[in-house]
Amino acid sequence: MTELPPEQAADSQPREIGLGKEVLLVVFLVLVAAAVRAYIVSVTYCISNDTVGYLTLAQYLREGDFRWFFANVQHHLYPVLLFGAQEVIGTSLLAADAFDIALGSLAVVPFYLLARDVFGVKAAAAASLFFAFHVVIARTSATVGTEPLYLLTFLFALYVGKCAIDTGRPFLFAITGFLLGLTFMTRPEGLGLWVLLGGWVALIGFLKMMGHLILRREYDPPGGRLLTGFVLMVAVACITTFPHFLEARLLGGKWCLTRKHSVGEIMKGEPVYSPSRKAPSETATPQGRVQYALKCLNELADESLWAYHLLSTLPLFYLLGVVCRRSQPRDTLGELILASVAIAYPVAVLQFRWVHHYLTERHLISSAVVALMWAGAGFWATSQLIARLLARCDKLERAPARITVALLMLLTLGTMSLKTLQQMRPERANIPNLGAEIRAQFPPPEDRAMRIASFGLPRLAFYAGGLQLRADRYIHRLIHGSENAYESFMRRAPADGPDLLLLYLGDKPNPRDIEIHEALERRKVKPDLELEYESEYGKGQLLIYRFDKLPLPDAKAKEG
Repeated sequence: MTELPPEQAADSQPREIGLGKEVLLVVFLVLVAAAVRAYIVSVTYCISNDTVGYLTLAQYLREGDFRWFFANVQHHLYPVLLFGAQEVIGTSLLAADAFDIALGSLAVVPFYLLARDVFGVKAAAAASLFFAFHVVIARTSATVGTEPLYLLTFLFALYVGKCAIDTGRPFLFAITGFLLGLTFMTRPEGLGLWVLLGGWVALIGFLKMMGHLILRREYDPPGGRLLTGFVLMVAVACITTFPHFLEARLLGGKWCLTRKHSVGEIMKGEPVYSPSRKAPSETATPQGRVQYALKCLNELADESLWAYHLLSTLPLFYLLGVVCRRSQPRDTLGELILASVAIAYPVAVLQFRWVHHYLTERHLISSAVVALMWAGAGFWATSQLIARLLARCDKLERAPARITVALLMLLTLGTMSLKTLQQMRPERANIPNLGAEIRAQFPPPEDRAMRIASFGLPRLAFYAGGLQLRADRYIHRLIHGSENAYESFMRRAPADGPDLLLLYLGDKPNPRDIEIHEALERRKVKPDLELEYESEYGKGQLLIYRFDKLPLPDAKAKEG
């Protein structure tokens, strides 16, 4: 085997700098990521609908309302941790944002460690800066949601799993199984890592065992130890996720992996038709299926635009990170494991899009975060190439390589920041103000949060100081039931139902809002449910109905 030059041989070592300097480097990377996410929070005008959902689930736990908490089909690990964090640092939106910023920033640690072991310290440092400024990763980590926790557990599971494969130590396989369980309990996509990482452990163990039996070769660690570790990893993962499976069995009536989507439907590939998304005739013919497949591919390409930062210099770094291999020796097995993750997740996302008819850039985050490691390797390949070209010019012979690296990094982060550091949802800046106005006119009860029923206004419900309840359960009888059913509903509503009902009529309203409004108009006068507030909202009209469990607001507060 050809001996590498000293400067190249250093790149092949897991650690190229002293431990103390490396700790300082990691701390610096975490602080950079935290600063980026804190800035994004400061320029966010309105929260997302998903944020409302998770804050609502945490509020249910705080009030001890487990019935409504478990009625939600989301995976419940993140809301439980959010509730625990709020008990310590407070229940404000800023406190929840700080919790997610901490999780998203700490995810840099396993990302750096994994990239360092596979590509070297320099590539890991560059990739970690790309991680800090990545538009999808940074923005989802600055918003109350599952992505920060998912990335933290996902990357730690990958890193510890690779260490377990390298060493064969049982306790590392047990920790990997625990982390895989946490990843799946955070988001359903975590199941993919079970398959990929578990498949690699089983395959490598099997190949080593066959090599020992047939070729009489000795391996470290031996194949038998890896297969034993595989069984241990799966067992610990199943034990960790058993509460989730038990919840699905008790509430869903059957043993299943997730209550959100049927794995059988996704694997079968038959589209689940929904009147609000697409008609069955769209894929009824072979020609229609081809057109629908092209539509899915087009959406995947659109979402990949920002998921992989294709409008920055990263595409060049991706390419060079894969092609330029001599100057940067790397862990081949680790690279193969990462490549399987980067390729498998977009394929699974495309299958999901075919069945469930929607796709967002967040679905590609598992693949995008791994791809950044090749971008880090490509960055150093590019900087070395530029440094060599500058060195050939007599006038620039003494140009320091560090300046080249710094300028290239600033250029890359600058192009990424054009999107990452933009204001978030400025077009919805009126929602918090209107919510505060409603909150002032309809003060919540002293012992709990306001319960607000609505279909399409969860953010307004949150800023009004309330919890959004799914209006279906409460309003169905109002529309379709008899007078007796309605009276029964109204008698029960004060016990566990909503305090207010929000309807929006105007530009692109929710069809159910119109249906409910027409039903209320048909019933004319109802002392139990009266129109108490009207206001302009966007390009339409906001109507608020009050259930009789709340005292009437002051006369000045009424409008319309």
